[in-house]
Amino acid sequence: MKKNVREYVKTLIVCAILAAVGFVLDRFLGITVPLFGVKSLSVNISFVPIFLSGFLYGPVWGALVGGVQDILCVIFVPLGPFMPGITLSTMLAGAMAGFFKMIFMRDGKIKESATYSSEKTAGGKILSAALCVFVAAFGVLLFLPAMSAEFSDGDTASLSVWQTLVETEEYKTVFTSVLRALDTGDPASLAYTAIAVSDTASAVSLGFASALIFGIISLAAYFGKRRLPAFVSAFACFVLSGLSSFTLILQIPKKLEKTDVSVTVGAVPYILAAISCVILLAMILNRSAALTKLAVFCFVASTVTSVLNSFWISLTYTSVSFWVYLVPRLAAALFIGVPLYTAILWFLLKKAVPSLKKSNLL
Repeated sequence: MKKNVREYVKTLIVCAILAAVGFVLDRFLGITVPLFGVKSLSVNISFVPIFLSGFLYGPVWGALVGGVQDILCVIFVPLGPFMPGITLSTMLAGAMAGFFKMIFMRDGKIKESATYSSEKTAGGKILSAALCVFVAAFGVLLFLPAMSAEFSDGDTASLSVWQTLVETEEYKTVFTSVLRALDTGDPASLAYTAIAVSDTASAVSLGFASALIFGIISLAAYFGKRRLPAFVSAFACFVLSGLSSFTLILQIPKKLEKTDVSVTVGAVPYILAAISCVILLAMILNRSAALTKLAVFCFVASTVTSVLNSFWISLTYTSVSFWVYLVPRLAAALFIGVPLYTAILWFLLKKAVPSLKKSNLL
């Protein structure tokens, strides 16, 4: 009986520490980006303690740490009104980690498969075939509209990644139209805005083109059984397409926000980024079954919480639609959060947790 009480108290203390660490990571060691006047996008690694509590002690403790952490943030460093839905989403993230533990973990470690090889399984062969199709699709997608502009007089213009990259006549026509739509009365300001928009679009297109190159390299290395080059080039493909998508989502519309030009982003950046996710996942899958499980968990948990939190925010601030909040939140979660969560949790579960368990600290 005394041993059970002692273990319970130790679990309570560890979870309290994890909740406090998550609070610090969220409010003091993160970056908050205001979207449309609302502080609704926080880029940080505060989910790591929540996930870890679920991995160590199960879904109930994971949910409790998530809930306590969010309430601490609201009480001591509020960024807006209290949203119970976001607290529930954070609790769900901790609970998901606990269920992940029940399925894929044993004694604080992710179950490895000694006989695992993606090349010998039907799933591995299907994934390899899908990679060929996905990387080939990069070249096609570069020619599809990535950005559309609608002017006050009703005219519309579209640019593909390729048109922006090579500065075709269509590219010049779009930005000439943007210039005419600007009514600053200051030629210097007019020229600066045009150059800024043009340079951003070119940088984004170069990012997508570079992602395509790294994607092809990673695929070639993957089938050439050169794991490290495949993994590194796939990671570069993932980061480049992610940063390019995020820049296109936030920067180009922002540069035109005081004009009569309405800019919308097409499906291309999201599809490119999704393809690079598949490539990176294949590299991880071919490297370690356990790492694949962890990466998939981080991807699913981040996606679910991003969707739910965007929904709760859109209910509170009804002037902006759910999709407008979702796109940048999901981009930040997948391109920044997932790689960091996976790397940090992998280190903690493989190195730190076993050592702490031997010392009887967990």
